[in-house]
Amino acid sequence: MSSANIIVHGDSCLISSVNLSITIANKERAQS
Repeated sequence: MSSANIIVHGDSCLISSVNLSITIANKERAQS
């Protein structure tokens, strides 16, 4: 159970960082 929670937590962290990268890229693209 706990190992599954760790895997899910890792996935959500990965998704969050990917979304953050996309958001930053979109902001830079909008400014240029």
